[in-house]
Amino acid sequence: MRIEIYNRINKEDKAEKEIIYLTKNYPGKTKYLILAAEFYYSNGNIEKAQNYYSKAEKINSNDPGIKLSLLGFYRKENNYKLFFNIVDSLIYGNQITIDKKFQILNSLITDPKELNAYRVEIKSVVNKLEVKFPDEIRVNILKGDFYANLNEYTRALEEYKIYLREEQGNYYVWQQVLYLENINESYQDLYDDSKIASELFHQSPVFYFFYGVSCIQLKKDKEAVKVLKLGLAFVGKNNALKLQYYSLLGEAYKNLKQFDLSDQSFESALNIDHKDLIVLNNYAYYLSLRNENLGKALKMSKKTIEAENDNSTYLDTYGWINYKMGKYIDAEKYVKKAIEFNAKPSSEVLEHYGDILIKIGKTEQAKIYWKKAIDTGGNAERLNKKVKNSE
Repeated sequence: MRIEIYNRINKEDKAEKEIIYLTKNYPGKTKYLILAAEFYYSNGNIEKAQNYYSKAEKINSNDPGIKLSLLGFYRKENNYKLFFNIVDSLIYGNQITIDKKFQILNSLITDPKELNAYRVEIKSVVNKLEVKFPDEIRVNILKGDFYANLNEYTRALEEYKIYLREEQGNYYVWQQVLYLENINESYQDLYDDSKIASELFHQSPVFYFFYGVSCIQLKKDKEAVKVLKLGLAFVGKNNALKLQYYSLLGEAYKNLKQFDLSDQSFESALNIDHKDLIVLNNYAYYLSLRNENLGKALKMSKKTIEAENDNSTYLDTYGWINYKMGKYIDAEKYVKKAIEFNAKPSSEVLEHYGDILIKIGKTEQAKIYWKKAIDTGGNAERLNKKVKNSE
């Protein structure tokens, strides 16, 4: 249409003339009145826009084209009372297709500001859609997305799984399920579901990845290696995912005490991105546990604290490597920071700090931190032995 062309080339005056011509010569055509309303609104003339919307509604207030255009108008004007009135009428009525109804609700669910501000109203409309179409299982995806975007992951999973009981061929839903199970740390569910998903979509590297994650968490490291090597063949040019694969393989091989293969995997990950902080930290820490290549470990760890100097995990690793190298003063400095920057330091960090303190002659303080480590779930037998030996 010429109006759209004029708008694109910033010829608003010509576009306006065309609109005036159409609305005068075809006064009963609501599509031209809607076009006029949208034109004037886009050019900042709200009063004229409302005037044309009123004219269109007088001709046919049930015209879905008018209602859909008004949705955009009220949304931009933050008039959500009238906006939801129209949404309700469109959901209950038969003026638009069910696909269009889903499209409207999806646009609300995926907008974080609107979802948080109008969650009650949106939930009400979603429920109305479910009442209107009780046999439409896509509503469960909509409800799953609704809860997932509100970080209510358990409720979201319930909805997605209701859908999967009826239809297992939806890649998106499987991806959502595995993603949320991983966030929830529901690793047995993640293991069971990722196994099914990777069989259904046997060339999906994402599903093999989640399968590998669950295997490592459940201490099925041999299976993890097998699965990850299989999935790696489908990663292609997705370097970000490939890096995650090599990082996981590094973990699995480390757990199996196949340290050469573990190191090779971490090196492969760093060849993709030599600045990846998680890989640098983990690789450095695992080297320190074996007392191997401590100089290299220290250099890698230093990169992480230079990038994030308040990250408790990275500070602890850097301090611990210094400890392994006999640099106890530096070790104490950084592990102390690791504790200060974490409201709930892990038993491992607390034990590290106790081990360092005993080396610099602060026996009583060392005992305090070992006991704190016990209280936070550390190995009581090993820690009590350290306390006893220090006495």
